[in-house]
Amino acid sequence: MTKIKNIIFYSDISSVLSQKRALAIQSLGYNVFCISPKPEKDIPNLTIHSLNVKQYPPIFRECIFIIFFIFYFIRIKPKFIHIHWAAIGLQSFLLMYLAPLVVTVMGGDVLEDQGQLTFFRKWCLKRLLNKAKAVTVKSEFLAKEVEKYGVLKENIHVINWGIDFDLIDNISVNHITQSSRFKDQFILFSPRLCQPLYNIDKIVESYIVFEKQYPNSLLLISEFMADADYLRVLKKKVASSGLGKKVLFLGSIPWNDMIGYYKVSDCVVSIPNSDGFPQTIIEAMACGCFPIMGNLDQYSEHITHSNSGYLVDLEEETSLLAAFKWVYNLSKEKSEIVEKNMKYCKEIFDSKAQLGKLARIYNDIIN
Repeated sequence: MTKIKNIIFYSDISSVLSQKRALAIQSLGYNVFCISPKPEKDIPNLTIHSLNVKQYPPIFRECIFIIFFIFYFIRIKPKFIHIHWAAIGLQSFLLMYLAPLVVTVMGGDVLEDQGQLTFFRKWCLKRLLNKAKAVTVKSEFLAKEVEKYGVLKENIHVINWGIDFDLIDNISVNHITQSSRFKDQFILFSPRLCQPLYNIDKIVESYIVFEKQYPNSLLLISEFMADADYLRVLKKKVASSGLGKKVLFLGSIPWNDMIGYYKVSDCVVSIPNSDGFPQTIIEAMACGCFPIMGNLDQYSEHITHSNSGYLVDLEEETSLLAAFKWVYNLSKEKSEIVEKNMKYCKEIFDSKAQLGKLARIYNDIIN
């Protein structure tokens, strides 16, 4: 008789990334119960318990959600809790004593230069990470950052979650890839969060100069999790340049459509001041999109300048413009680089192999 294996997946389930990872865990044969601090509509094949506590002051918000969590913990009786995004503050004191923990760390959880870590959150985070049975990270760079919190090396596991290549290859995106508005255009795509950390303003400014010399081009911008004031400034900048038809703001893009925009674009552009190693860039490379990225140390794990991508000097004002021109003027070499990147992604970022690593961690905890 097979034992029922219930687990709690604690995350902001309004994130498409969290939804996909919860479904991936479920494919391993676990009953996944998602508990989320943000409300989310029903998602096929996922059991979600969420509570909107935004209207309450922070301390009441935390306490109300803790009561909510305990109620479902008692009902679910999980074998363990998987926390996805680790900087959760006061709630960590509850979670670290209820059940064995697996904690998935993102760049924003541990990188101080992203400005999200208050003294209290960092103090809570250190205790949570050291209490966990296993901590998963997407890169060797983040593994070293987690070690700084005193976590034992043997408890840190590099799992990049990977890509479902069957899904990417077979998803229907003809409404994007066959659109006449993209025909015969050199397309740059900014897929990251529309917030100041990601320097979308620098991308826009460089494109305005680039377009004067290369008018058969477009810049596509995702508005995912947009900072309203920042987005307003960006749109005003574009309007004043007269390029309203060349710089396209795409709203918050559904994941399926993201694949279409990767496939139709020549380059994906990502130049934040701080980062982990983003899933968006992995997916873009797997779809045949050439990466233009900032010269952050963490990118060198998978990107080599002028060999598998272009690494921009964030301190040099004209470096991004030079990158646009460099990629535009590549011909046969670009095709070769893109093909090589796609092959590399299939070797390194295969979701089945990555889930196998996670399954072994889960089995070790249960047994």
